[in-house]
Amino acid sequence: MSAETEWPCRRSGSRFPRWTRAQILKLADEKKRYRLAISLHAATDELRSKLMPVNRASRSAAHARVVYHIERTGRRVTFEYILLEDLNDSVADASRLVRLVGQIPCKINLIPYNPIGPGKFRRPARAHPTLRDYLSPRVPAVTVRYSRASRSARRAGSWRRY
Repeated sequence: MSAETEWPCRRSGSRFPRWTRAQILKLADEKKRYRLAISLHAATDELRSKLMPVNRASRSAAHARVVYHIERTGRRVTFEYILLEDLNDSVADASRLVRLVGQIPCKINLIPYNPIGPGKFRRPARAHPTLRDYLSPRVPAVTVRYSRASRSARRAGSWRRY
């Protein structure tokens, strides 16, 4: 079976769209150089289910898939973690995150929420340096990813639109 009939779209060496859990296991078995990024956004199942209603997998099943992927590919996993003010941006949340993924070879992308109109979520004022400083010695790699649109809008003097 060709790759084009087996998978819903073509994929490059390192970037691909969202896949189902079973397809992630298949990707790991191919032993190609894929980078797996997982949207985590919360360190507890309760909060993760509130933020992402598609959160149906149990923590142990998801953990087993991540470990399987790492063992098969030899590559670390990236966890995407959107920072939402007063929801998941405290040092206590970071501590729970370390307990969840601290033993896994991983990278954590801290992403300050980028508001898009009125809504119930807000961007944390300055939580990300504190979280980054807390996480840095405890997990292999931590980055803070900022919105490109907000930086370019600020430079262009049109910050109010974003």
